[in-house]
Order: sequence, then structure tokens, then C-alpha cells
Amino acid sequence: MGINNNILIIIMKIAILYSGRILDYDTYYNNLQKYIVQQNNVDFFLSHSKELGEDLTGFINLYKPKLVIDEMIDYCGPPPPNYNGMCMFYNRRRLFQAFKTFCQENAVKYDIVMVYRLDVMALSEICFDSMNPLDDNTIFVPNIRQSQGVNDFIAIGNMISIEKYCDLFTYYPELLHISGNSSSNELLLKIYLQGARIKPSFFPYNCLLRETIWENGGRTINLTREQIGSLLFM
Repeated sequence: MGINNNILIIIMKIAILYSGRILDYDTYYNNLQKYIVQQNNVDFFLSHSKELGEDLTGFINLYKPKLVIDEMIDYCGPPPPNYNGMCMFYNRRRLFQAFKTFCQENAVKYDIVMVYRLDVMALSEICFDSMNPLDDNTIFVPNIRQSQGVNDFIAIGNMISIEKYCDLFTYYPELLHISGNSSSNELLLKIYLQGARIKPSFFPYNCLLRETIWENGGRTINLTREQIGSLLFM
């Protein structure tokens, strides 16, 4: 922590775990700095599916991740009704396992671990200090009531709760069976969280995901390309 003009500033060490595509990574970088990074000490980690064929050079130069996995998806389970969703859960488990090893080998501890989609553009700040103390069986998600109430694009917690959160893929075939082979990532996530006894705690948040603004409390607003452009470069 530091002191600036007699104001106590708490600097948190935060790990942001990305998985999947890195499309438009440069577009979202300044937004991330403004609303998430701010004065915190943030490290980035990425698990990427090599079959996507994306060049990671620009992302690595800009975000300077501590760890990058760029490997093929090795999945031998039942045919998933949502292949992209399966890859997301696969990448999250793979990344957390490598992230945990990185922390152990480098004796690094993080105050907050955040699972985040690279293509989410924040429209409001996250008050991280209101989440302390973090509970081993609680994750924090935006207060957006769509998508089963447990939207899958942000999860915040400590090392233990996020490890549990990222372990969903271990039970993926069983979750498909229980859900009736649902293609909804959020339904699978909701079933898993209930079974693992992980409690979602909701925080206020507004964000832009693709062409839609997701507002705190549940409302969504579809935008035109011009409106999206004005937000991206504000």
C-alpha cells in the first residue's frame, strides 16, 4: 500500500486469467487499464487454443503475460453441444493448473484472482476492496440476472475459490448428462456451482459484451455499430 496526499491507497496484487481467443486485444487494453488495472499490481495469464491459428506476438508484447499456454485442445469426452463452451471450460482448468504451479515455483501470492474474458469492455469500475475478506467458497460475479444469474464472463475470488471455479471441466461429462446435454454454458456453470457448494456473491457492474450493454440489475441494451465505436474510443 502507499500514501498519496494523505489519502491511503491500497494496492492489490491481482492475477487476471484469460482463455480462448484474443481478437481485438489492443482495442480492449486501454479500457482494461482505466477500469480494472488502475493503481493495482496486475499480472496476466493466458491459455489459448493453438488450433485457432492466432498470432500471439502482439498480445504478448502489449500485455506482457507471466504465462502463456498455446496448445491444442485434448478432449475425449462425449460430443459437446457447444464446442466453444467446452473449449472455454477446458482452457480455464488447464490455465489454473499452470497458474498454480507458477505461483508455487515463484513464491508469488495474489490478493485477488480474476477469471475474465478478453472481449469484455468495462463501463464501470470494480470495487475490489469491498470484496475483502475473500471466502474460500465464494466467487464474485456481476449483478446481471440474465444467463441463469451466473454469467460466465467474469469471476473474482481468492486462490482456493477460483481453483474450485476453474475445475468445472473435470465434471464436464456429468454436467452434460445432468443438464440434458444443454448447450448453455451458464446452465452448466450454475449446476456445477450448486453441486460444488460455491456461492455466487453479486457486485454492481456495467459492461459491453459484443453489441450489447449488460447493466447492473439485469437490463441489456443492443447497440448500433456507431454507438459501439463511440464507447470503444471514449
